[in-house]
Amino acid sequence: MRPSLQLRPVQEMGLIRVVATLEDPFVRLEGWDPDMPLLTVEEGGVQLELEFVSVETFRSFQRQVAGLEPQEDDRG
Repeated sequence: MRPSLQLRPVQEMGLIRVVATLEDPFVRLEGWDPDMPLLTVEEGGVQLELEFVSVETFRSFQRQVAGLEPQEDDRG
């Protein structure tokens, strides 16, 4: 699989679905305001930025991601 990005319009106003296929992304946490963290995931010309409204919302996101388990592949 090669790194790629697909933008898919969604029927609801103001929504968009973005699918990025990553192999070895570069991830960094920064932000112009220390109270509003900016998480950047970048690979092969694809850059995704997630800006959080507070440190607490970033921490909540961090806990949720840390608690995820990969799904078992049941295709046999």
